[in-house]
Formats: sequence, structure tokens, C-alpha cells
Amino acid sequence: MNKSVVVVRKTFKKRVTSKSFLITMFLPLIFLGFIIIFVVYSNQNMNFAMIENAINNSQEVREKIIPIFSTLIIFLFIGSCANIIAQEIGSDKGSRLMEIILTSVPPERYFIGKLVGVFLIGLLQLIGYILIFLIGIRIFDSIDQNGGSMTQIFMSLAEVVNIWNVLFLILGIISYTTIAAMFGSLVTKKEDVSNAANPILTVALIGLYIGLWLANTSPNSLVVKVASQLPFFSPFVMPARLASTNVDNGAIILSVVLLLFYSVISILISMRIYNKNALNFSEKLIFRKN
Repeated sequence: MNKSVVVVRKTFKKRVTSKSFLITMFLPLIFLGFIIIFVVYSNQNMNFAMIENAINNSQEVREKIIPIFSTLIIFLFIGSCANIIAQEIGSDKGSRLMEIILTSVPPERYFIGKLVGVFLIGLLQLIGYILIFLIGIRIFDSIDQNGGSMTQIFMSLAEVVNIWNVLFLILGIISYTTIAAMFGSLVTKKEDVSNAANPILTVALIGLYIGLWLANTSPNSLVVKVASQLPFFSPFVMPARLASTNVDNGAIILSVVLLLFYSVISILISMRIYNKNALNFSEKLIFRKN
């Protein structure tokens, strides 16, 4: 178990200190700074209250904005984590480091360690963004000259942070990163690492399309109802449906159960494939021992 912890620690430390991670954490702060400057120096006659009333009082506007916002946030987190894990495992194998690593760490523990490390990175990003969001609300509350309208606008967007959305986000990260890690283990050349996560991200893009457009315009259509139950698409579609219309609790629970079951099966299958192909550098894939 200690070896898995070492893998988790190294993966976490490597990514947290990377330039890409620091950029993704500082960009929201920069964006927040621009908004603050805009609010402070904008024309005082600008009617932020009108925007607030449009969001809070118009059900149609809320049904358009909240689903789009929640679906995009979930897609960005899942896509980021899936791409990170595919590159982590793919680069180790493509550079032949796996031949050295797996002499001291069993493949299963290394695989789980990488998954947990990337999951913690995603969790840290989520906590960081929530803190930035809360800080922004406090700042707007103190400087807003428009009766707190900007604060209320941000509070309306905060509706995306609810127990169901967080649950679908966590399970979506687990399922997609697991499959992405499997694709990363199939890489045989270092130059192919950047494309390792493309197959699973293509599937995610389909889910994003359904969540952004179909679930936003026709949340009760047959396509959307079916997609909200399919584990490939439910992390994107079900949160959009929840924000657009009333969904039966039984349908929500069934979607969660199916996604949870799919996540467990994905871990078991991906771990098995990884175990067989971690040291396989030929073009022929191995799915079982002879």
C-alpha cells in the first residue's frame, strides 16, 4: 500500500508544480480581476439590476444559462483529468520508463496510484475554483454600487453547485479518467502520447453536444432521456436536464447507479488491460494471457 501512496504523491506533486496547472489556477483569478475592474470603472448608469432581474425572474433565461454553465464546467473538469491521466501513463510507457518503474511497483498499484493522484488534482482544482468564486462574491458585495446586483448574478450561477452535479462530476471523472488511462497504456510510441485521450474525449464531446443543445431545448425528448441514463453521456446530460426541467427522483437515482456500476466495471477492465499491456511495446495489443 505504501508504494501506491508514493505513486499518488509523486503524480500529485508533479502536476501541481507544473506550469499548465498553475496557469489553470491563475486564469480564474485574472478573469475575476478583469470583472472587478469592469464593475468599478464601468458607467454607473449601466443597469446591472436589469440583468439580475432577467436571470432571477425569467424562468426561460434561467433554463438557458444554468444548463449551459453546468455542462461546460463538468466537461472542462472531466476532459482535463482524462487528458492528464492519459499523458501521465502514456508518456511513462512511451519513454520506456515503465520497464524501470514496474520492477519496484506492481502494475495494479501503479495504475490505482496514478488514478488517485489525478483525481486529487481535479479535486484541488474544484476546491480552488469554489474558493475563488466565494472570494469574488465577497468582493462584489463590498464594492458593487448597483445594489448588489452583480453579487446576485453570481449567486444565481452558483446554482450549478449542488449535490447531484457534484456527484455526476466525481463519477464522471472516475469513469472517464479510468478509460483514458487504459488508452494511455496502449501507447507504444512517445509521439503518440498527445493523442492518447482522443477516443474518449470524442465520446465526451458527443455528451457535451447533447447536454448543451438537446437537453437545453428539449429536456424531455426521448434522445435526452436515454442519453441521461447512458453512463457515457449522463455526467453531461443529466445535470443539464436537472437545470432545465423537473426530473423524477427514480430516474436520477437510476442514472447514478448505472454510472457507479459503469465506473467500477471500467476500473476492473482498464486495470486488467493495463496490466497486460504496460510492458507491451509491439503494435499487437494483449487482452489476456496465453
